Amino acid sequence: MEDMIKKVVEMDEKARELEAQTQQEKINIKEEIEAQRQKVYNDYIEKARIRAKKNDELARQKADENLAKATEKHKEMMLKLKEQFDSNCDKWVQELFERVTE
Repeated sequence: MEDMIKKVVEMDEKARELEAQTQQEKINIKEEIEAQRQKVYNDYIEKARIRAKKNDELARQKADENLAKATEKHKEMMLKLKEQFDSNCDKWVQELFERVTE
């Protein structure tokens, strides 16, 4: 009878040890999963930052190109207006004078 009680106690101790090991493994797996989740999140955020930085640089380059084109177009228009003014100034002044004096 004593041997039987001893065996039951031993089996109970082994079961408790096994349960403790199982609980520890469960905790370890949860920690590992959380660490992997955090790594995936951090990798995603880092890639998003890199992509945003590249997009920002591309947008800035495009804006600079558009500004350069607009500036060039503005210069061309100013040159044309100046040429028209230089070639027609006397004619326009005369026309205005005649209209005002009539």
